[in-house]
Amino acid sequence: LFEDSPISLWEEDSSGIKNYIDNLRSKGIEDFREYFETHPEEVIRCTTMVKVVNVNKATVSLFRALSKKELMDGLGQIFTEYSYGLFKEELIAIAQGETEFEGEDIVKTMAGNVIHVYIKWSVAPGHEADYSKRHVSIIDITERKRIEEAIKKYAEELEKSNCMKELFIDLMHRDIMNPLATASGFIEILKEGEIQPQKRAYIETVERSLARATELIDSATKFFKIESLESLEFIDMDLKRVIEEVIENLNPSAAKAGIYIENNVTRNMPIRANKIIGEAFASLISSVIMHTHCGKRIIVDSEEGDTFWKIKITDREGLKDTDKTMVFDMLYGMEKSGVKSSGLGLAIARRVIRLHRGGIGVEDTPDGGAVFIVELPKLEYLYQHH
Repeated sequence: LFEDSPISLWEEDSSGIKNYIDNLRSKGIEDFREYFETHPEEVIRCTTMVKVVNVNKATVSLFRALSKKELMDGLGQIFTEYSYGLFKEELIAIAQGETEFEGEDIVKTMAGNVIHVYIKWSVAPGHEADYSKRHVSIIDITERKRIEEAIKKYAEELEKSNCMKELFIDLMHRDIMNPLATASGFIEILKEGEIQPQKRAYIETVERSLARATELIDSATKFFKIESLESLEFIDMDLKRVIEEVIENLNPSAAKAGIYIENNVTRNMPIRANKIIGEAFASLISSVIMHTHCGKRIIVDSEEGDTFWKIKITDREGLKDTDKTMVFDMLYGMEKSGVKSSGLGLAIARRVIRLHRGGIGVEDTPDGGAVFIVELPKLEYLYQHH
């Protein structure tokens, strides 16, 4: 079994090291870590005290040796500078009476190639007192290390890329928003001084377009920042209060569009969430406002399930069937009554809800309208399962 094992196996006699350590202890040395760290030359000298009794065929192959004898001449010929650090830990383990040890090392073959290995050894039963028989196994992990390094490098490049993307988004936001703000200011001045109805109507059309462009840039910036998040920090909060604040903030823009938001959420709904959860509902209700005719109502209700709170946002005007299949895809816009949307608001809502382990969807109502449904885990459910 020893000779034909596919794993590199060594039989070593470490009694010389055990005697050496016992001798140091008799001289009053107690802290062997401090001793070997302050006497690195002794670590090197200890490598000559290990006798390689036997190695198997897999060892000869792994280390590109011509024969077993070539490897049995000593450990120094396969050690690298890194190896002495791990060997120091082995000496400390022996000094502490440990009979098993494992670790990763970087060694070299007889051909001079550097390889990464996993080493594990144990003292053979009956030899615990003098360490005269120690079984060592070595596994080549060079390929695993190469993959780990590639993944690490990719992660660093990805992080750098994300930082550059965020910087670009911030710069783009600033550079585009500044001209839009300037244009909006001039439009306001022109509108105040214009008395001809037709020209004033043209100016108001431009004003609405500028407002829409500003909203689009804001939504795009929010989406790309939220999309890059993998997790959020959560705190306990009341979803009822979150929705109240969102509706309170949206009421002015809804009223300006001739839309009434009816809030029927009356119960407290404890959840564990990040404050960004409000952005999801703001984006969702804003999108509904944009696609609801003047004079209509948007109704916000809540239901309690076994494990989830369910929030329903109903647009009695309804969405086109084609819109319902594309509503959460930021690559497709929705068109209704001549108004176009990028769908970014809905994409933001979807991403935020998913980060909260919730769900979001759209369904038909019996009277031909549409209802957006958001489900978020109840606080008690999260505490029970986490």
